[in-house]
Amino acid sequence: MSPRLDVLVVDDDPAIRDALRLILEHAGHAVSEAETGDRAIEMLDGRAPDVILLDLNMPGRDGLETLARV
Repeated sequence: MSPRLDVLVVDDDPAIRDALRLILEHAGHAVSEAETGDRAIEMLDGRAPDVILLDLNMPGRDGLETLARV
């Protein structure tokens, strides 16, 4: 069995976030979600997930800008 990972899914499309969450939770991972790059940055304050799945095309702070802040 794979180790349990803490995964942050960042995507402005709720259907994509839901699909990824379902797949990852079914695989036994802990999943949290952010709908914007700004929200993801807020959620990372004092926290370091094992994996961040980050959409590149989002309104406001896009994925590359978010990645630079992470």
